[in-house]
Amino acid sequence: MGKQVRSEDFSLYSLSTKVLTTNPQNYLDKALAIGAKYRQLALDLAADLEKFSSQPLLILTDKPQDFNQSSQLLVFKHSQQSVGCYHDKRYVIAKALSLYDACVFVDADMRILKDVAQMQWQPGISARSCANILQHYQPVEDRPDRIKRIEMIKKCSQKFNLNLEQVNFVSEFMFAVAKDSGKEIKFLELWEKSGNYFELNGIYDSEGSVIGLAAAAQEFPLRHQ
Repeated sequence: MGKQVRSEDFSLYSLSTKVLTTNPQNYLDKALAIGAKYRQLALDLAADLEKFSSQPLLILTDKPQDFNQSSQLLVFKHSQQSVGCYHDKRYVIAKALSLYDACVFVDADMRILKDVAQMQWQPGISARSCANILQHYQPVEDRPDRIKRIEMIKKCSQKFNLNLEQVNFVSEFMFAVAKDSGKEIKFLELWEKSGNYFELNGIYDSEGSVIGLAAAAQEFPLRHQ
């Protein structure tokens, strides 16, 4: 069963108007749909959006033919790049920011239940849920997987000269990204490099940690709302 997003949740994670409107900031919702299960989930999400909003949804998928292109549904071909697709989120964000001022990443298994509110996003990342990156992996007793992730995080923080007390983990199921004078490009580039480093060391998920590290290293604003 997909996650349900009620109107009070969407007060922070709303969608807005299409490009070339009179709205001062153009932004959209976006999702990644690789594989039959997630393509169907994305279709359900698109149906929700059509019912509750006139705002656009951008989808990257391995089979665009499963979707009907429209002014509200923008579908682009994508082939899986990262293990488990965890870090493929960055490709959706990069595509969205090439077309819009800002975007909201939403997992394909999210559902919209009520009308979507409108938001004016500040530059950087606005996240529904954040925690200090070290606290996120507590407790570590009898959890070698968490210990390994903390070791990787500390290695990256030393490389980037970061104080981990000032770095946050981002819950990656839903968050907004808005342009910030080119910092968003450097953020996405470092996300790619850091994600590859995690994968080479056998950690394939943890994109929420990589997002937090890359944002801090590039001084790309990250706020918990």
